[in-house]
Amino acid sequence: MLPLDLIVVMICAYGTYVSIDWLTVWIHNRHVGFISDQYQGWLGGWLMVLPNAVLAFYYGWRGQPETVYASQVGDCHVSIPLCLGVFTMFQTMAMPPFFYVGMWILLAATLLHIFFVAFFGRLPRLFGLVLVLAYGYFVYKGLINPG
Repeated sequence: MLPLDLIVVMICAYGTYVSIDWLTVWIHNRHVGFISDQYQGWLGGWLMVLPNAVLAFYYGWRGQPETVYASQVGDCHVSIPLCLGVFTMFQTMAMPPFFYVGMWILLAATLLHIFFVAFFGRLPRLFGLVLVLAYGYFVYKGLINPG
């Protein structure tokens, strides 16, 4: 079965590559509105992260926090920085002013997670809400008020 599985994975990987390339070119050629090249980074990030967030809500609702943590750590906090790192190996990338707000939010969220998981074994719902609001603030700073 392994050779068949590898063939299926390769076909799916090629389909993903082709579709993301098409989507990137399509958005790059649009210059007006929210779905345009001006917001390509935001749209690409949400396209990669929102399906994972839906799964996180589902597994949270089912009472499986270990699945939520594993998927978020594996997908969001590894793949996005990896892609940024690979990009900057070939071309310098200027950071927008709200980047530093995002880094402080990530640092605070990391420390909050470590504290609660280490001392209480879980993250209380109230602090989960605080983290969601922090993300909303980051989106506000980046989209509505980028300065």
